[in-house]
Amino acid sequence: MQKTRHRNIVRLALPVILGLGASSAALAQQVGDKSWTITPSTEFRLFTWESTRRFPTTGVVTRERGTQTNIPFAIQLKGQPSTDFKFDVTARTGFTTSSISNAGASSSYAGTTDTSLSGTANYLGFAGFQPFLSLALNLPTGRSNLKSSANSKGDSDLVMLPVFGEGFNIGPTIGVNVPINENWAGSFGVGYTNRGTFDREGPALGIPPTQKLNPGDVLTGTASLSYRGQQLSLKASIAYSTESTTRLDNVDYYKSGDRVVLQLAAGYGFTENWSAKAQASFSHFAANKIQNAFGLPPISTEAFNSNSNLFKINGGVTYAANGYSIGPVVGFLYRDRNGYDPTTFQFVSAKKSWTAGLAASYQPTSMIQLSARVEHLWAFEDSGPDKAPFGIPIPGSAPPSVRTNGWQASASGLIKF
Repeated sequence: MQKTRHRNIVRLALPVILGLGASSAALAQQVGDKSWTITPSTEFRLFTWESTRRFPTTGVVTRERGTQTNIPFAIQLKGQPSTDFKFDVTARTGFTTSSISNAGASSSYAGTTDTSLSGTANYLGFAGFQPFLSLALNLPTGRSNLKSSANSKGDSDLVMLPVFGEGFNIGPTIGVNVPINENWAGSFGVGYTNRGTFDREGPALGIPPTQKLNPGDVLTGTASLSYRGQQLSLKASIAYSTESTTRLDNVDYYKSGDRVVLQLAAGYGFTENWSAKAQASFSHFAANKIQNAFGLPPISTEAFNSNSNLFKINGGVTYAANGYSIGPVVGFLYRDRNGYDPTTFQFVSAKKSWTAGLAASYQPTSMIQLSARVEHLWAFEDSGPDKAPFGIPIPGSAPPSVRTNGWQASASGLIKF
């Protein structure tokens, strides 16, 4: 019944959004109205990797190989039909393949991803501030239950798509942009995301084969401050989220701890040809509420915070001239300990990873832009101690050390009408 309702939502929503975009673009062309633009775009992404796992107690080494491809499609409609209103509507979907092999076992997935629809309306008629209203939808056109192919999802810190589908989500946001002066601007917003129920794979032994997961809803407050000068641009933001209880098969499963995310971005133009940019982010979760040792309700706050802190930084230098741009890009990720990622519904290991590569783009006309990017990835996960339930170590239960090498590449194009 629930799947039928989701399919009906998709069938109704997609034609409405795409039909509005096509009608607006056609109307703009008929009357010569330049206040509307419609931008379709697509991309081909490839990520291939090999991981070596070394078990500290036995000395056994296994190799894991995997490949993911992703072809997303997007269409964006932007317009300012009057001096007081500005609109932005975007629809995104795609097709993906994923395969992983390890020690003779293999799993794979090929299919569509979920479809996202988002829209923002800005009112510009007030002096000194600009209120906005946004709405984001996730339509379950992908696959959330992969059954025997669960391993084809991959590590959410490394792969492009850690999950291929979830439930029907709806997320309204209300906020305000505050232009302080010609260089400085602030923004404040509050959003709520209702996350729908979906089926996922059952435990490792396959009993039961599927489980019904009802993720907690998320309330998020955000604030940002940005500066734009002749050569230097800066932006700092903070987001604080709190989440309701997640239920598994209609039983309280856990409640994710409150989360804070800090972000900082900077860009600098040295000359008309040379520029550099960098972005950094830090996220922290408070302690979760979890089931007790017997798996019975009620859930209670865990004895120590099992969540991990995540730090990311990436940047690059660009040379641009005559419609071309090219330059090196680098990135670094650090997760301080093992933890559960509530955004992808899977456990992730402590690790360090680095990326380095080259990015380029070409804009033959003001309407067309082509881009390409290639990077190499190195990731390291240290082995841990033997697991010790009730204080008694289990020999050979220590998680292995993992070394991952991979390549990721993408090519994209967009055109504006």
